[in-house]
Amino acid sequence: MADIRNLDLNLLRALSVLLEERNVSRTAERLHVTQPTVSGMLSRLRNIFGDPLFVRTQRGLLPTPRAEALAPALRRLINDATVLVNPAEFDPQTSTATLSVSVNDYMQSVLIVPLVAELRRSAPKMKLAIRNPEVAGLTSMLASGQIDVAVTIPEFVDPSLRTQFLYREEYVAVVREAHPIRSRRVSLKRFLDYDHVLVSPSDGSFEGPTDNVLRELGASRRVALSVPSFFTLTEVLQEDDLIAFMPRRLFARRSKNLRTITAPFAVPGFDVITAWHPRTDSESTHVWMREQLLKLGESAA
Repeated sequence: MADIRNLDLNLLRALSVLLEERNVSRTAERLHVTQPTVSGMLSRLRNIFGDPLFVRTQRGLLPTPRAEALAPALRRLINDATVLVNPAEFDPQTSTATLSVSVNDYMQSVLIVPLVAELRRSAPKMKLAIRNPEVAGLTSMLASGQIDVAVTIPEFVDPSLRTQFLYREEYVAVVREAHPIRSRRVSLKRFLDYDHVLVSPSDGSFEGPTDNVLRELGASRRVALSVPSFFTLTEVLQEDDLIAFMPRRLFARRSKNLRTITAPFAVPGFDVITAWHPRTDSESTHVWMREQLLKLGESAA
Protein backbone atom coordinates (compact mmCIF):
# COMPACT_ATOMS: atom_id res chain seq x y z
CA MET A 1 0.00 0.00 0.00
CA ALA A 2 1.37 3.42 -1.00
CA ASP A 3 2.46 5.68 1.86
CA ILE A 4 0.64 8.99 1.38
CA ARG A 5 3.31 10.77 3.44
CA ASN A 6 5.72 10.34 0.52
CA LEU A 7 3.37 12.14 -1.89
CA ASP A 8 3.40 15.83 -2.66
CA LEU A 9 1.33 17.86 -5.07
CA ASN A 10 4.25 18.52 -7.42
CA LEU A 11 4.73 14.78 -7.94
CA LEU A 12 1.05 14.26 -8.66
CA ARG A 13 1.01 17.18 -11.09
CA ALA A 14 4.03 15.70 -12.88
CA LEU A 15 2.21 12.38 -13.18
CA SER A 16 -0.87 14.12 -14.54
CA VAL A 17 1.14 15.98 -17.20
CA LEU A 18 3.05 12.81 -18.11
CA LEU A 19 -0.28 11.07 -18.69
CA GLU A 20 -1.31 13.88 -21.02
CA GLU A 21 1.98 14.34 -22.91
CA ARG A 22 3.42 10.80 -22.73
CA ASN A 23 6.79 12.43 -23.32
CA VAL A 24 9.45 13.43 -20.75
CA SER A 25 10.77 16.38 -22.79
CA ARG A 26 7.36 18.02 -23.31
CA THR A 27 6.43 17.37 -19.69
CA ALA A 28 9.61 19.13 -18.55
CA GLU A 29 8.73 22.15 -20.73
CA ARG A 30 5.23 22.41 -19.27
CA LEU A 31 6.50 22.10 -15.71
CA HIS A 32 9.41 24.50 -16.36
CA VAL A 33 11.96 21.99 -15.09
CA THR A 34 14.73 19.90 -16.66
CA GLN A 35 14.28 16.45 -18.20
CA PRO A 36 16.42 14.80 -15.48
CA THR A 37 14.12 16.36 -12.88
CA VAL A 38 11.08 14.79 -14.55
CA SER A 39 12.88 11.45 -14.76
CA GLY A 40 13.67 11.69 -11.05
CA MET A 41 10.02 12.46 -10.28
CA LEU A 42 8.90 9.47 -12.31
CA SER A 43 11.32 7.24 -10.41
CA ARG A 44 9.88 8.44 -7.09
CA LEU A 45 6.33 7.90 -8.33
CA ARG A 46 7.15 4.33 -9.36
CA ASN A 47 8.48 3.62 -5.88
CA ILE A 48 5.44 5.16 -4.20
CA PHE A 49 2.83 3.34 -6.30
CA GLY A 50 4.83 0.11 -6.72
CA ASP A 51 4.17 0.14 -10.44
CA PRO A 52 6.21 1.10 -13.55
CA LEU A 53 3.40 3.56 -14.49
CA PHE A 54 4.89 3.98 -18.00
CA VAL A 55 6.84 1.82 -20.43
CA ARG A 56 8.94 3.23 -23.24
CA THR A 57 7.87 2.56 -26.84
CA GLN A 58 8.91 3.98 -30.20
CA ARG A 59 5.93 6.36 -30.00
CA GLY A 60 6.72 7.60 -26.49
CA LEU A 61 5.65 6.60 -23.01
CA LEU A 62 2.80 4.15 -22.76
CA PRO A 63 0.87 4.27 -19.45
CA THR A 64 0.28 1.05 -17.58
CA PRO A 65 -3.28 0.08 -16.56
CA ARG A 66 -2.45 1.33 -13.03
CA ALA A 67 -1.45 4.76 -14.37
CA GLU A 68 -4.57 5.00 -16.55
CA ALA A 69 -6.73 4.13 -13.55
CA LEU A 70 -5.15 7.00 -11.60
CA ALA A 71 -5.87 9.61 -14.30
CA PRO A 72 -9.48 10.63 -13.35
CA ALA A 73 -8.67 10.99 -9.64
CA LEU A 74 -5.51 12.95 -10.49
CA ARG A 75 -7.46 15.45 -12.60
CA ARG A 76 -9.99 15.99 -9.81
CA LEU A 77 -7.26 16.41 -7.22
CA ILE A 78 -5.30 18.92 -9.33
CA ASN A 79 -8.48 20.90 -10.09
CA ASP A 80 -9.50 20.95 -6.42
CA ALA A 81 -6.02 22.10 -5.37
CA THR A 82 -6.11 24.86 -8.00
CA VAL A 83 -9.46 26.10 -6.67
CA LEU A 84 -8.10 26.07 -3.12
CA VAL A 85 -5.13 28.23 -4.08
CA ASN A 86 -6.97 30.34 -6.66
CA PRO A 87 -10.63 30.66 -5.61
CA ALA A 88 -13.19 31.55 -8.23
CA GLU A 89 -13.34 35.25 -9.01
CA PHE A 90 -16.23 36.99 -7.27
CA ASP A 91 -19.06 37.99 -9.59
CA PRO A 92 -21.68 40.18 -7.87
CA GLN A 93 -24.20 39.54 -10.65
CA THR A 94 -24.32 35.81 -9.89
CA SER A 95 -23.35 35.71 -6.20
CA THR A 96 -25.95 34.29 -3.82
CA ALA A 97 -23.98 35.22 -0.70
CA THR A 98 -25.66 36.50 2.45
CA LEU A 99 -23.89 39.27 4.34
CA SER A 100 -24.72 40.81 7.71
CA VAL A 101 -23.98 44.47 8.46
CA SER A 102 -24.15 46.07 11.90
CA VAL A 103 -25.21 49.72 11.66
CA ASN A 104 -27.27 52.21 13.65
CA ASP A 105 -30.36 53.98 12.37
CA TYR A 106 -28.59 57.20 11.34
CA MET A 107 -26.01 55.33 9.26
CA GLN A 108 -28.76 53.14 7.83
CA SER A 109 -30.35 56.25 6.37
CA VAL A 110 -27.08 57.67 5.02
CA LEU A 111 -25.39 54.48 3.77
CA ILE A 112 -27.67 51.45 3.80
CA VAL A 113 -30.56 52.93 1.83
CA PRO A 114 -28.28 53.73 -1.15
CA LEU A 115 -26.41 50.44 -0.59
CA VAL A 116 -29.62 48.46 -1.03
CA ALA A 117 -30.30 50.31 -4.29
CA GLU A 118 -26.79 49.43 -5.49
CA LEU A 119 -27.19 45.78 -4.50
CA ARG A 120 -30.50 45.50 -6.32
CA ARG A 121 -28.76 46.78 -9.43
CA SER A 122 -25.34 45.11 -9.38
CA ALA A 123 -25.81 42.09 -7.06
CA PRO A 124 -29.48 41.10 -7.42
CA LYS A 125 -29.09 37.60 -5.94
CA MET A 126 -27.23 38.60 -2.80
CA LYS A 127 -29.00 38.87 0.56
CA LEU A 128 -28.29 41.57 3.12
CA ALA A 129 -29.14 41.40 6.83
CA ILE A 130 -29.04 44.70 8.74
CA ARG A 131 -28.31 44.29 12.45
CA ASN A 132 -28.63 46.86 15.21
CA PRO A 133 -25.21 47.52 16.76
CA GLU A 134 -24.13 45.80 19.97
CA VAL A 135 -21.02 47.71 21.01
CA ALA A 136 -20.08 45.37 23.86
CA GLY A 137 -20.11 42.28 21.67
CA LEU A 138 -18.85 43.79 18.42
CA THR A 139 -15.44 42.09 18.35
CA SER A 140 -16.74 38.62 19.20
CA MET A 141 -19.62 38.91 16.72
CA LEU A 142 -17.21 39.83 13.92
CA ALA A 143 -14.82 37.04 14.94
CA SER A 144 -17.59 34.43 14.96
CA GLY A 145 -19.16 35.58 11.70
CA GLN A 146 -22.46 36.65 13.30
CA ILE A 147 -21.86 39.93 11.51
CA ASP A 148 -19.54 40.46 8.55
CA VAL A 149 -18.87 44.18 8.74
CA ALA A 150 -19.80 46.99 11.12
CA VAL A 151 -20.38 50.63 10.25
CA THR A 152 -19.50 52.48 13.41
CA ILE A 153 -17.21 55.07 15.04
CA PRO A 154 -13.56 54.53 16.07
CA GLU A 155 -14.29 54.77 19.79
CA PHE A 156 -16.30 51.54 19.64
CA VAL A 157 -13.66 49.46 17.84
CA ASP A 158 -11.13 47.10 19.44
CA PRO A 159 -7.54 47.51 18.13
CA SER A 160 -7.58 43.89 16.96
CA LEU A 161 -10.08 44.75 14.20
CA ARG A 162 -9.38 46.15 10.75
CA THR A 163 -10.91 49.54 9.93
CA GLN A 164 -11.50 51.84 6.95
CA PHE A 165 -12.36 55.55 7.17
CA LEU A 166 -15.55 56.48 5.31
CA TYR A 167 -16.25 60.14 6.07
CA ARG A 168 -16.29 62.88 8.70
CA GLU A 169 -19.71 63.85 10.06
CA GLU A 170 -20.76 67.18 11.59
CA TYR A 171 -23.56 68.08 13.98
CA VAL A 172 -26.18 70.74 13.23
CA ALA A 173 -28.70 72.28 15.63
CA VAL A 174 -32.26 71.48 14.56
CA VAL A 175 -35.73 72.74 15.52
CA ARG A 176 -39.18 72.35 14.01
CA GLU A 177 -40.38 74.84 11.40
CA ALA A 178 -42.86 76.38 13.86
CA HIS A 179 -40.28 76.84 16.65
CA PRO A 180 -40.34 80.30 18.33
CA ILE A 181 -36.67 80.83 17.48
CA ARG A 182 -37.05 82.49 14.09
CA SER A 183 -33.56 83.82 13.37
CA ARG A 184 -30.84 81.44 12.23
CA ARG A 185 -28.39 82.91 14.74
CA VAL A 186 -29.28 82.67 18.42
CA SER A 187 -27.60 83.77 21.66
CA LEU A 188 -26.39 81.25 24.21
CA LYS A 189 -29.00 82.39 26.73
CA ARG A 190 -31.89 82.01 24.29
CA PHE A 191 -30.50 78.70 23.07
CA LEU A 192 -30.54 77.37 26.64
CA ASP A 193 -34.00 78.76 27.45
CA TYR A 194 -35.54 75.84 25.57
CA ASP A 195 -35.56 72.18 26.53
CA HIS A 196 -33.39 69.81 24.53
CA VAL A 197 -33.66 66.22 23.32
CA LEU A 198 -30.80 63.84 22.58
CA VAL A 199 -30.22 60.32 21.27
CA SER A 200 -28.86 57.67 23.63
CA PRO A 201 -29.16 54.29 21.85
CA SER A 202 -28.51 51.94 24.77
CA ASP A 203 -28.52 53.49 28.23
CA GLY A 204 -31.05 56.34 28.26
CA SER A 205 -28.39 58.89 29.18
CA PHE A 206 -29.27 62.57 29.41
CA GLU A 207 -25.77 63.74 28.52
CA GLY A 208 -23.81 63.79 25.28
CA PRO A 209 -21.03 65.65 23.44
CA THR A 210 -23.01 68.90 23.61
CA ASP A 211 -22.96 68.86 27.41
CA ASN A 212 -19.17 68.46 27.45
CA VAL A 213 -18.86 71.64 25.38
CA LEU A 214 -21.30 73.52 27.60
CA ARG A 215 -19.36 72.56 30.73
CA GLU A 216 -16.26 74.12 29.24
CA LEU A 217 -18.31 77.29 28.70
CA GLY A 218 -19.55 77.21 32.30
CA ALA A 219 -23.11 76.56 31.16
CA SER A 220 -25.63 73.72 31.06
CA ARG A 221 -28.86 72.82 29.29
CA ARG A 222 -31.98 70.97 30.33
CA VAL A 223 -32.37 67.72 28.44
CA ALA A 224 -36.05 66.89 28.80
CA LEU A 225 -36.03 63.77 26.67
CA SER A 226 -33.63 60.96 25.82
CA VAL A 227 -34.63 58.74 22.87
CA PRO A 228 -33.01 55.55 21.51
CA SER A 229 -32.92 56.46 17.82
CA PHE A 230 -32.50 59.37 15.44
CA PHE A 231 -35.71 58.38 13.66
CA THR A 232 -37.63 58.90 16.91
CA LEU A 233 -35.76 62.17 17.40
CA THR A 234 -36.97 63.65 14.12
CA GLU A 235 -40.56 62.65 14.88
CA VAL A 236 -40.43 64.22 18.34
CA LEU A 237 -38.87 67.44 17.05
CA GLN A 238 -41.75 67.98 14.63
CA GLU A 239 -44.26 68.02 17.50
CA ASP A 240 -42.60 70.19 20.17
CA ASP A 241 -40.43 73.27 20.69
CA LEU A 242 -37.36 71.25 21.56
CA ILE A 243 -33.81 71.68 20.27
CA ALA A 244 -31.54 68.85 19.18
CA PHE A 245 -28.17 68.29 17.59
CA MET A 246 -28.18 65.74 14.80
CA PRO A 247 -25.77 64.63 12.07
CA ARG A 248 -25.82 66.94 9.06
CA ARG A 249 -26.27 64.12 6.53
CA LEU A 250 -29.22 62.73 8.43
CA PHE A 251 -30.89 66.14 8.53
CA ALA A 252 -30.45 66.38 4.76
CA ARG A 253 -32.49 63.18 4.40
CA ARG A 254 -35.07 63.69 7.16
CA SER A 255 -35.67 67.44 7.23
CA LYS A 256 -39.45 67.46 6.67
CA ASN A 257 -41.00 70.18 8.88
CA LEU A 258 -37.56 70.81 10.41
CA ARG A 259 -34.92 73.51 9.98
CA THR A 260 -31.44 74.27 11.24
CA ILE A 261 -30.36 77.15 13.44
CA THR A 262 -26.83 78.36 14.07
CA ALA A 263 -25.87 77.27 17.58
CA PRO A 264 -23.77 79.74 19.62
CA PHE A 265 -21.06 77.07 19.98
CA ALA A 266 -19.70 74.17 17.93
CA VAL A 267 -20.12 70.51 18.86
CA PRO A 268 -17.26 68.27 17.67
CA GLY A 269 -18.19 65.91 14.86
CA PHE A 270 -17.17 62.27 14.48
CA ASP A 271 -15.60 59.85 12.01
CA VAL A 272 -17.64 57.08 10.42
CA ILE A 273 -15.69 53.89 9.67
CA THR A 274 -16.15 50.28 8.65
CA ALA A 275 -14.72 47.57 10.90
CA TRP A 276 -14.17 43.89 10.21
CA HIS A 277 -12.25 40.89 11.54
CA PRO A 278 -8.81 40.12 10.03
CA ARG A 279 -10.00 36.64 9.04
CA THR A 280 -12.13 38.20 6.26
CA ASP A 281 -9.40 40.54 4.97
CA SER A 282 -9.07 38.76 1.63
CA GLU A 283 -12.47 37.08 1.30
CA SER A 284 -13.73 38.33 -2.07
CA THR A 285 -17.38 38.83 -1.09
CA HIS A 286 -16.43 40.85 1.98
CA VAL A 287 -13.86 42.87 0.05
CA TRP A 288 -16.51 43.77 -2.52
CA MET A 289 -19.01 44.81 0.16
CA ARG A 290 -16.44 47.00 1.92
CA GLU A 291 -15.61 48.63 -1.41
CA GLN A 292 -19.28 49.49 -1.95
CA LEU A 293 -19.50 51.05 1.52
CA LEU A 294 -16.31 53.03 0.85
CA LYS A 295 -17.72 54.39 -2.42
CA LEU A 296 -20.96 55.38 -0.70
CA GLY A 297 -18.99 57.01 2.11
CA GLU A 298 -16.99 59.04 -0.38
CA SER A 299 -20.14 60.14 -2.20
CA ALA A 300 -21.79 61.06 1.11
CA ALA A 301 -18.86 63.26 2.15
